[in-house]
Amino acid sequence: MNKSLSKKWRSLRTNFLTRENPYYNYGCRVLDATTRTIIMLIVSVLVNIGLLYLCKIFWYSYIAT
Repeated sequence: MNKSLSKKWRSLRTNFLTRENPYYNYGCRVLDATTRTIIMLIVSVLVNIGLLYLCKIFWYSYIAT
């Protein structure tokens, strides 16, 4: 019984978790796109916070003069 399960697992692993499998490639592309989206979202939030803070500094220096 264990030998048949081991053969099935080995065939599943070699047939499913390879780069030739279209589902594996699709999963990799989705993960890559998700990662890039999250990184770009974080970068854009940080840039916007920085720009708004800089505008706030300029505004308070304008009011003070």
